Amino acid sequence: MTVREFFVRLLEDDNLARYYEDRNGYIGWREENGDLTPEDAELLRSGTLAEVEQRLLAEHKSPGPKPLMIVWPPM
Repeated sequence: MTVREFFVRLLEDDNLARYYEDRNGYIGWREENGDLTPEDAELLRSGTLAEVEQRLLAEHKSPGPKPLMIVWPPM
């Protein structure tokens, strides 16, 4: 899973509710399942919005247009 896919999947099923209940636990669960690399998990835990945007723009599967806004749930 790329960081982009992480945000897309966050909107599926009850993932967003699970994220809000335990943000670090949810990210850790995705990392333990092999959905996120340790580097991506750490970025999502402690990175800035600018760092996350840079990672999204650098991903190979990222569409050409640049994101205007990224939904970043509050901590």
